[in-house]
Amino acid sequence: MESKGLFRQALALPRLPFSVLPKGIAVRFTQQCFRADEPAFARISLAKGWRVVPRPTVDGLMQIPTGERLLEGVLENGDFRMPFSIRVPRVSLAIHPHQRIWWREDRQRKRTLHIEGVPGLSCALWLLDDRGPVELTKSFRIGESGLFRLCEPDFRDALDLACSAAGELALSIADEPPLPAGCHFASGPRIIERVWDAPDSSPLFRLPELGETFRLIRILQSRELANLDCHFAEDESPVRSWLSGMALCARTFDGTRLIADVSEDVDEAVRVLCEWYTRAVSCTSPCEPSAAILKDRPSDLSDLKVVPVTRWKNKIQEQIRRLELQSDLAALIAEWRNAVMQLDGTASSTVFAKRSGGEQLTNGAEWYLKGMRHHDSTRQNALTRAIGDLERCRERTDCSFVRAAAAILLELAYEHSGRSEHISDVLRKDYQNVGITAADISPWNGDNGANFDSIRTMATGSPAASRR
Repeated sequence: MESKGLFRQALALPRLPFSVLPKGIAVRFTQQCFRADEPAFARISLAKGWRVVPRPTVDGLMQIPTGERLLEGVLENGDFRMPFSIRVPRVSLAIHPHQRIWWREDRQRKRTLHIEGVPGLSCALWLLDDRGPVELTKSFRIGESGLFRLCEPDFRDALDLACSAAGELALSIADEPPLPAGCHFASGPRIIERVWDAPDSSPLFRLPELGETFRLIRILQSRELANLDCHFAEDESPVRSWLSGMALCARTFDGTRLIADVSEDVDEAVRVLCEWYTRAVSCTSPCEPSAAILKDRPSDLSDLKVVPVTRWKNKIQEQIRRLELQSDLAALIAEWRNAVMQLDGTASSTVFAKRSGGEQLTNGAEWYLKGMRHHDSTRQNALTRAIGDLERCRERTDCSFVRAAAAILLELAYEHSGRSEHISDVLRKDYQNVGITAADISPWNGDNGANFDSIRTMATGSPAASRR
């Protein structure tokens, strides 16, 4: 065995010191080759009276840390000590220029794969994807320098034929299974197409820096996320714009908090859609404002292809239906009136009831309907409760349409409860020039054709009305 560290290599050539060791001393590695990013193991056999430093573990193995290329130690027998150094049979693969993902769409730069290993080692390049190992090259042999270069044309066609969305590059040694090399392949368009249906074990979710992000994006299909880390915005990858669009959609439709600003990288169609949806949600004004937002909706809403999540599509359709109903005041009120007539609590969830003062208006309308369906004291009690709710509605609402509806029902409630002296010009002004009538508002069909002119005549001529 050649001793270690006694001479510089140039000085050692004329005089190479060797030591003769007894039989039984041997070093054997547990496998033919190890990856550079994993620890290696060697079994050391010793003759009687000999020991090695550092000492092997209990199972007789010495562990060489990840990345170490040499197994170093000292053989000892009594006062005799001999350092030794043995090259660890490792193989590694790196992308040059340095990157951890070989993007299929990045063909502007000249890229190569550098394979480093034991000289003379026979290898082949493989891809480990969802289907298992896919061979990309035939066997090649590492030269005396310990380095072999693979240029992109050497395996580009094989990668294209593999049709993989993502996978880890691997090297096979002799007949052993391919060793994952820590470098990955990915295709942006294929990832966008397949991420929603990819299995949990897919290499797609193990891509460096991006795997966990893709896993979170896939979760958006089934539920909302409270937060989303947007570190992907810092990397120039073929999926950055798409990921930024998904993040902006999550914030717009689900209220997800984004850790970083992604607005600059979002595709124009997605950005316009999100801006329109934000305007649509904030619009509570009926008629012209709602009609204007409907008119401005993006053309992409016809098929919603830019929105891949079903929950988001449903929210967009919900806003479209709301604006359509809201832009048609007659339909808006008719939906609310029909729901009130059911007396099943659904009226409070209508678009009209969600406007300012809508809750008090709905309560008053339901009590009015209950009163008109009864007689004597039951009617009087119900109408009294209706009047209270409707008066509170008039005082608190800032919506002219809700105030007009409350005024109409108040006039009817006062008339039917025998308190027409409370009907005044002030009350009447609340629904003048709004364009809705008692037939539009009242949930009691008996009010169809109510003659407000006669009510106004009585109210105007009464002393109580003049005082008001």
